Amino acid sequence: MRVLQTILAGLIAASFLDGCATKSPPTSAEVRNQGLTNVALRSAWKAGGQSGSIEDDWLATFNDEQLNTLVREAITNNPDLRVAATRVA
Repeated sequence: MRVLQTILAGLIAASFLDGCATKSPPTSAEVRNQGLTNVALRSAWKAGGQSGSIEDDWLATFNDEQLNTLVREAITNNPDLRVAATRVA
């Protein structure tokens, strides 16, 4: 009787594990076809679109002294930047 219970428990466990099988993930082409059917990208978001120049002092274009102060404080107190500067030097 004990052997029959063990076999039955094993079969039940196997049937539960068989139900947990997953299918393979979709390919990137399948994802694009299914998820991006009605998406039209503007030319600026496409490769080879219009390119603009980034100013050296782009932060100053916001004209926000509080932002400038916060950025200076973050740069001054950032230990990772100090380590990187030491390594470069």
